Amino acid sequence: MQKIHSSIIKLIVFLPLLMISCSLNYNDAENKESLSPEFIFYDTQFKRTENGIVKLFFSADQLEQYSGVDAMYGINIKFSTFNEQSTKTIDGQCNLFSADNTNKIYQLFDDVSIKSYKNNAKIITNNLKWNAQTETLVTSKDDPVTITIDGLTINGIGFSASGKDITYSLEKNVTGTLSDTSQDFEN
Repeated sequence: MQKIHSSIIKLIVFLPLLMISCSLNYNDAENKESLSPEFIFYDTQFKRTENGIVKLFFSADQLEQYSGVDAMYGINIKFSTFNEQSTKTIDGQCNLFSADNTNKIYQLFDDVSIKSYKNNAKIITNNLKWNAQTETLVTSKDDPVTITIDGLTINGIGFSASGKDITYSLEKNVTGTLSDTSQDFEN
């Protein structure tokens, strides 16, 4: 009888503690849902078209889409953009990619390379963030970057650029090399 009485006392003491520690908040299901991907695409390619013209080509070794948030994450990304004449305007690649479509912020990480055919320019860095709302392209303040424009190679740290007025700046350690500009831009 003592054993049963002791078990009942333990149950009475621990049951309220157990109930307090349990959560019945089902509103948290949305947050838990976004912790794991809803879709995972492997060796995938996407094309975005406008009026029947391919405007963006995008490929990835792996691409994850999450439920409840408008975000994507990818591995080994390559992309190209095209103008109305179907001429390639930009090529880019990176090893890791993050897209926050709600805030229109796109981040490229690890071995980032972007080539603009229109501006005859190339950017190489390890970390690059594009904010489509403000039309700014930036690295972190301590990331080195190499920019090549028409035979001029500029190295520096802390890159930022404006897509509105096509200006850029580097914060520190800026060096440059001017090569023979009579040669065509390397594709």
